Amino acid sequence: MSRSNTIARATAVIAVFTLLSKILGFVREMALACVFGASAATDAYLVAYTVPNVIFAVLGGALTVTAVPLFASYASAGKKEEAWRLFAVFSTLLGLVLLAVVLAGVPCARQIVWLVAPGLPEGTARLAASLLAVMLPGVLFLSLANLFYGLLNANNIFGPPALGPVVTNVFIVASILAGLKFGITAVAAGTLLGYLAALLLQLPCLRRAGFVFRPSLEFRHPGLKRALGLMLPVMVGTGIGCPRG
Repeated sequence: MSRSNTIARATAVIAVFTLLSKILGFVREMALACVFGASAATDAYLVAYTVPNVIFAVLGGALTVTAVPLFASYASAGKKEEAWRLFAVFSTLLGLVLLAVVLAGVPCARQIVWLVAPGLPEGTARLAASLLAVMLPGVLFLSLANLFYGLLNANNIFGPPALGPVVTNVFIVASILAGLKFGITAVAAGTLLGYLAALLLQLPCLRRAGFVFRPSLEFRHPGLKRALGLMLPVMVGTGIGCPRG
């Protein structure tokens, strides 16, 4: 297949899955409104939903923005094996940092809710904290999935990365319907499972692309140093742009 045909096909795949994701996102919002309405449960869920996404935008998104171009530069220079090594370092570092964030954040969920939405009524804030404790591990799944999306795109694999948000929305919509019986906690659990499903969807494609994850603590790798140097301004810019509670 010619390069122009490959680009056209990739564009079509991304466009279709992006449109589907937007439609499902609209369905998700409608379902949430229909099932829970303008209630304390909805407010608590939206606060808990916001926190992992903000952390992901600042940490996971910033690393992806810098890591993927570095991977591509190594690969285009004929250093594909070195590129995979560097990517293993990125994945390990991101996983460890975000695992630490999750382990520290879950016991402090109530304080995080207070920082994000200080005006919430006490009962709603307690509910938001309990939902956040369920959903906070999602920041790890979100960030790793986003890093994998970028790597797959750099290897001309576009379908599974574009499908990831669709899968997440399907899980959330299904969990909202389950919330009719099990309450808003089911939606928090379904959101977390949606993030995990989007991550797991990428793994077979990563293996086919040539990536076999082996944790690497080679944190003095020159590529990582370059990435960290580029990350700081991206993190600052992303942090300024994040919506405040």
